[in-house]
Amino acid sequence: MQLSVIILNYQVRYFLEACLDSVFRAIHDMDAEVIVVDNHSMDDSCAMVREHFPQVRLIENTINLGFARANNRAVQQARGEYVCILNPDTLVTEDGFKELYAFAKAHQQTSSERPKEAQGDATPSGLGAVGPRLLDGSGSYLPESKRNVPTPRIALGKLLGYGQNYYAKQVDEQAVAKVAVQVGAYLWMERKHFIEMNGFDEAFFMYGEDIDLSYRLSQNGYSNYYHGGVTAIHFKGESTVPNADYYNRFYGAMQLFYQKHYKASAALNMGVTALVSLAKWVASIKKYSMPEKPVPRAIILVADSDSLMKPLESQFNQTVQRISWKACSGASFRRNLVIFDMESGSYRQLISTLDRLKNQENSYRLRPANCNFILGSDHARAQGEVILLEQ
Repeated sequence: MQLSVIILNYQVRYFLEACLDSVFRAIHDMDAEVIVVDNHSMDDSCAMVREHFPQVRLIENTINLGFARANNRAVQQARGEYVCILNPDTLVTEDGFKELYAFAKAHQQTSSERPKEAQGDATPSGLGAVGPRLLDGSGSYLPESKRNVPTPRIALGKLLGYGQNYYAKQVDEQAVAKVAVQVGAYLWMERKHFIEMNGFDEAFFMYGEDIDLSYRLSQNGYSNYYHGGVTAIHFKGESTVPNADYYNRFYGAMQLFYQKHYKASAALNMGVTALVSLAKWVASIKKYSMPEKPVPRAIILVADSDSLMKPLESQFNQTVQRISWKACSGASFRRNLVIFDMESGSYRQLISTLDRLKNQENSYRLRPANCNFILGSDHARAQGEVILLEQ
């Protein structure tokens, strides 16, 4: 089997359904499986998967195991040569997996080609993790798609608003290049290498697992890559809002990372402890406001049929304009609400449109195929919106 796609879900039933719609399009001509691990969601995520995607291998945890433990257990059960760790609030293109598979195959090396310091435990490939270019729900680029190792100095700079060195800005957004750290929202690697590294360190509950795994891969002679030629959407949502809880989790994970990989010293421990305390203090005094959401001038439906027109006009109490998917490829929108009907369109064209029209103050929503809802997000720090439509 070529690929196992592993999706860890917690309480995002509708985003999961959209994700699965895109994933099954991407694997339709691959030898692949999809594993959904649910971390004890209290919504009807599992019921939805069983009803609409019976081909999925569903693992239902009775408690929230966290990111690392849940993904590790799924990889142990996976059968693919490669695994793709994928967040449920992501959308992939129809050709994205095939492009990453071809890239991985092209970058396999014999053990003799790996660095001498990494040949003690010879393995058949020098490729570590690879990940794509990520956009948020507005089409804006997510710089965490490629990162440097967050040393204490770099982490302090990020806290103080100087994140240039945290993100790998030395690598062009469209490039294909080696990077130090890959993001766990869409992480592709050989299953045997994941197991060789003992997977994600389960001491991390949320945040830091991908940094730690990327670092360990590099330390063992593998090369991590950023693939700017493959693009996906990562809605992200409220878990990344920079509040006290976020800082506590993020810098707590950094403290664990430093204790694990940096030479222990009283000075380092004191410095890291001070950094975590400073992060919490900054969160307590700093006020974050979301950009004001513009009132859309028009509602535009991108679809090849009129079937959604009436439900949308009833929902918004406003006239809806429709254009075809073909016409959308050259259309320009500004300050509109644009709704994509995925019944007749491709995720590749949707993502291409968002990428092309970023910074035009539009809001974007999509209706996954055969679904009675639309969803989307206007900002990487904003909770996603789900609107149920009348039948």
